[in-house]
Amino acid sequence: MPSRPAKSKKSFTLIELIFEIIILALVVISTAALLGQLSSSVVMTEINTVATALTTQKAEEMFWNKDFDTVADETGVFLAPYQEYSYTIDVQNVSAANPNVVVAASSSDYKRATLSVIHASIPDVVVELLFVD
Repeated sequence: MPSRPAKSKKSFTLIELIFEIIILALVVISTAALLGQLSSSVVMTEINTVATALTTQKAEEMFWNKDFDTVADETGVFLAPYQEYSYTIDVQNVSAANPNVVVAASSSDYKRATLSVIHASIPDVVVELLFVD
């Protein structure tokens, strides 16, 4: 009796196609979620980098353009295109022996200026400067 040739599998069954579509959908969804997180992370890094650069710029401006008597509390907003960023400068007279101890203005030749750059999306970027009369 002649034997029949073995059947070759030439197509996918419906179940195999459904499983492949499900796996492909999971891969696409995972990739989209990862790209969304990556994009958000890039934006936050850019905001933080700009805030740090603005802090450095303002600190240098204070260092070069202000003398001991003109260092005072100040609040403001940066010019365009950085108007989403604001800053505060809090000035306190401090002890020469310990700059963390606040003293009366008449008894100190040291001022500590705390500069904070603020953006709604990140924690404040803060730097402290010490001015000597």
